[in-house]
Amino acid sequence: MRIWKIALLVDDVTAAENLYHEVLGVKVISRLPIGNAGECVFLDAGGVQLELIPKAAFAEEDRLSRLGLHHLSFKADDVEGTT
Repeated sequence: MRIWKIALLVDDVTAAENLYHEVLGVKVISRLPIGNAGECVFLDAGGVQLELIPKAAFAEEDRLSRLGLHHLSFKADDVEGTT
């Protein structure tokens, strides 16, 4: 099992993308429009995806709208056999 994705909740997706892509050189791999909240941006950070999620996506969910680490996703070849 390995870390597959780290999702970060950010105030400004454009500024965060600029930091990771323009300053740190992390490659943008895709974008996901999420309606009025804007879009999520996915980046490849050396085999681990970074997902930049706009805080506005969780505006109605106070407990989910805290900036910073939102969630981790793991990947396993055999979920049932992984301990």
